Amino acid sequence: MDKIIITSPKLDDPNLSLIKDFFRTEFPPLAIGDTESLVTLIASKLIGSRNYRLTGAPSIESQAAIRDVIRINIENGTPIPMLVPSGPKKPVEGESIDITELSALRVLACVQRQIQEVYPAGLDIRIRMEDATGYYLEGTSTEVVQSIDKYINDFSKLIRILGYDNFITPIRETTLVDLIELAAEADTLQKLFDKYILESEGLPIDEWENLQSYIDLVIVGWKGIIPPEMREYYHHRYRILFPDMSTLERVEAISKYFSSTLSRRRLNFTAVDPKWGGKFIVISFTPPVLGEPIGLVSTRIHYRTVPMSHTKKHQPYWRAKGYLKLNGDARMSIATWNEKLDLTPFEVVLRKGSDEVTIKADYMIVE
Repeated sequence: MDKIIITSPKLDDPNLSLIKDFFRTEFPPLAIGDTESLVTLIASKLIGSRNYRLTGAPSIESQAAIRDVIRINIENGTPIPMLVPSGPKKPVEGESIDITELSALRVLACVQRQIQEVYPAGLDIRIRMEDATGYYLEGTSTEVVQSIDKYINDFSKLIRILGYDNFITPIRETTLVDLIELAAEADTLQKLFDKYILESEGLPIDEWENLQSYIDLVIVGWKGIIPPEMREYYHHRYRILFPDMSTLERVEAISKYFSSTLSRRRLNFTAVDPKWGGKFIVISFTPPVLGEPIGLVSTRIHYRTVPMSHTKKHQPYWRAKGYLKLNGDARMSIATWNEKLDLTPFEVVLRKGSDEVTIKADYMIVE
């Protein structure tokens, strides 16, 4: 079949390529058969509308990097690889999945369906369940272990029950790294972060990179000075979670978080499939951290847990309390666990074959 050629008598118009891309994006049949047009179309679907995307569109440079990943896989006829970092449990011990997990998976499934309409190979999504990181940060008490196991098992069952396991694979960090090795590595790195953060406080920011403690971090693979905005972001989070923490205790907690992040890279428990060749797209359900360099080239796209058509609120699904608002119809909403809401407890049980999972679907009646 002959492919459709898009052209114009105004070949010298500087906006010709932009207008051609509009036609290819808004009218998918016009992109079929042209690799570069297909790359543009798929990129537009992945970057998506504000209904699914949490933040503004990635920078021009980042969009180019995203298109590179798409192009390589189109040329090879392989699914487009995606990594989704995920927390391993809810903030409240004993709680498991609710409608926010269901919503986040539906967002990924909607994107998969849109991609397969124009590229049947679709997506290859790995969700990194960060249980090893969770054990390092929160300990291995019976309550933590049971909460993590139940959450990840329920989340994995939900993927299978929904039939998404043909393109979504949850990967537990504990299948990739030894916990004793992680603790030894991260504890060593934490001392470096502690020293750097404490020494740099009170100094002019242009002197931070001259500190030996910063140089020591660079040697082990850290990048970036941890700017004031980023530090305050994490201080603020810990103030809310642990109001009785001292400043020094918050610094130690922040250092521990950064050390676990660097350990993941150094010990290679990222859950990235080696077959991806280091080229993949990251879907993040967490918002950008304050202080991240503007214009940083990345293949990361920030998605909403619940589409904006339901609510403007956002929390990563593993931190959120999801519930329904009923007013003749049902709409999803989202809250933090310390919000006082007048909710009626409700559960929905899903079964498929040998899999059964209970989803919390608490609700409130609204006028």
